[in-house]
Amino acid sequence: MNNIKKLRFDRKWSQGKLASLVNTSPQLIQRIETGAQAARLQLAIDISAAFNEPIENVFPGMTYALGDFASEYDATKAMTDSKYKAIRKTGIEPDPKVYSIKVLLRGHKEYQYLKNIPAAEIDRIFHLMQSEPIDESECSFMVFESAESKIAINLRSISECQTVVESSEMALNAIEGEEDLALHNGFGDCAIMYFTDNPNPTYIEMDLETSNDDDYYNDGNHLNRAFYALDSGIPIHDKIFISDSNANDHLITAGDVSFLLAPHRMLESDTTECEEIGLEISGP
Repeated sequence: MNNIKKLRFDRKWSQGKLASLVNTSPQLIQRIETGAQAARLQLAIDISAAFNEPIENVFPGMTYALGDFASEYDATKAMTDSKYKAIRKTGIEPDPKVYSIKVLLRGHKEYQYLKNIPAAEIDRIFHLMQSEPIDESECSFMVFESAESKIAINLRSISECQTVVESSEMALNAIEGEEDLALHNGFGDCAIMYFTDNPNPTYIEMDLETSNDDDYYNDGNHLNRAFYALDSGIPIHDKIFISDSNANDHLITAGDVSFLLAPHRMLESDTTECEEIGLEISGP
């Protein structure tokens, strides 16, 4: 586990403050800090520089893991999965490539194009796609994250899944500069849901201004619970509950969902943490 949270708290920095110093989003800082996503090497260097700390102090074990990785590559000219995983355990992503996936859902004519997927997530998606079907009475979803969004896809609804390699930093910058799938459709503060065999999307609008992290009725909390339920293999006839910004309650049969996407900003907040360290919530 990295030491980002401790180093921030020592300086009384919010995630937003650190994000502004390294030119990234608070949501990405949160995911790196909690270990949900590894930091690309350059970002790890920038974070360490912002703290004015050696990178080993921010990401313990990184120096040894990278040295071990380099030694094996020098000897064999190959990079094994075990060495990649050892580096990722320190919180740093060693794979410099940028990935996207294109998913064709059953009953659809157009692919869902999901950009900037971390390499570790690509590996997990590949294994999930190859896995044996589970109990037919339970949902079988792959839940993963891109740089912009959290996504759940019903494995039984996938006709085809393509991995696209965007191998250069120029490609990474272009992808990160693009808008989210939701924004492309003109619904920036919406979750997007598709139902089985139906190519028409359902947009669930969220009220981000009035969200309260501790409120059960917080729209983002409902979305987090929905993703957790789909990822947990709940029975296909069970219902998931999502409330929108108009106070409309959506009670949805889990097995009928083929695709759910929500931008990270709808799921995460820096508010609770700012209060914990006694900072103003208004910004860095």
